[in-house]
Amino acid sequence: MDVGLKHCLTLGYHEDPLLRSAFLQLTSSILRTATPFGGLDSQLAQNNQPKPFLDALTSDNLAFAVAICEVCPLPEVDEMLALLFRNMEAKGTLMNLVKVMIEKEVAQTREYLLSMLSDADEQNTSRSCSEPIR
Repeated sequence: MDVGLKHCLTLGYHEDPLLRSAFLQLTSSILRTATPFGGLDSQLAQNNQPKPFLDALTSDNLAFAVAICEVCPLPEVDEMLALLFRNMEAKGTLMNLVKVMIEKEVAQTREYLLSMLSDADEQNTSRSCSEPIR
């Protein structure tokens, strides 16, 4: 848990209140189940206990996985992608995550392009309005 916690702590400070809320709800749920936060030695001693963090990460509700993808620091992207890939492939949810991430990227690109087009239209409209009528 210690290793994965550093990757997602920034979600508690994310500017998007929806992501921040989802992270805090999930963290609160994990803490209520009395999940130990020991080092690797204590985790090895408790192999038979459920892993709520990984279960939440690979659940059908992909909000947590998407949030981690959005806030992962650039130097740690490769490590995080390997972790997500292995765990989500094992649970059979990898293609769902890929689909959600592609849809999200397309929506963001569409939004960006529409804002660029509307900015260009506004500039053209303001230029044509400022030109003297002949």
